Amino acid sequence: MSNNRLFSFWNDLETCLKTGLPENETKNGGPSLFEAIYAKEDRLREFIHGMGGIQTS
Repeated sequence: MSNNRLFSFWNDLETCLKTGLPENETKNGGPSLFEAIYAKEDRLREFIHGMGGIQTS
């Protein structure tokens, strides 16, 4: 999940820190975080597995 979804957002971290604006899907008028995750079953599965992996670390 980190590579597929989050890595590109980290590229804009400096901009986010300077502006205080979101750098995720909503940046360009896209859906909210959870709307984006729930839009596709494989993306939701990846998110659930990612959260499960964080819990067991």
